[in-house]
Amino acid sequence: MADRGWEIGPFERVAEPILGPRPDLAFHCPINGTGVAWAAKDVFNPGAVVHGGRVHLLVRTEDDVGRYAGVSRIGLATSDDGTHFELEPEPVLFPADDAWQAWEWPGGCEDPRVVESPEGGFVCTYTAFDGKNGTLFVATSDDLGPGASTARRSPAPRT
Repeated sequence: MADRGWEIGPFERVAEPILGPRPDLAFHCPINGTGVAWAAKDVFNPGAVVHGGRVHLLVRTEDDVGRYAGVSRIGLATSDDGTHFELEPEPVLFPADDAWQAWEWPGGCEDPRVVESPEGGFVCTYTAFDGKNGTLFVATSDDLGPGASTARRSPAPRT
C-alpha cells in the first residue's frame, strides 16, 4: 500500500472502557427542579480536543428517567494520558429553562464535537433534540475547565 501523508494510525484498542455510567454524579435539573443522576445510564459518543497537554472529551451522557428513558446532557472528561479519564461532577451543556428549552427538551443535548478556535476558546457543535426533531446547534466556551463560561449560538429560539 502506498504511503499517504494524510493517514493516521494504526490505532490500538485499550483493554478496558475508558468511561462508563456514573450513577453517583447528580446535579440540579433546572427544568424539572429535582436532582438527577445525569450520567447514570450511558456515557458515550465523545468529541475530543487536546489543549494544555491534556485530552478533553465532551461526552454525551444519559440519565435513566423521562419519556425517552434518558435525557441527554454533555459532560467534560479530562486525561493526562488519553486513556484514564475523570468526568467532571456536573454537565457542561444541558437543557435549561431558557430560550433554547423548546429545542432541547425533553430529549436533550447530544453528540458533541469540539475544536479549539484560532482566536482562542472552543467551539462545540451538538444536536439539540426536542423529542421529535434534531437540530444542529453551536456552543462556544472561553475554556474547558470546571465552571467554564459558555454562550450558545443557535437557530432563532422557538416561541
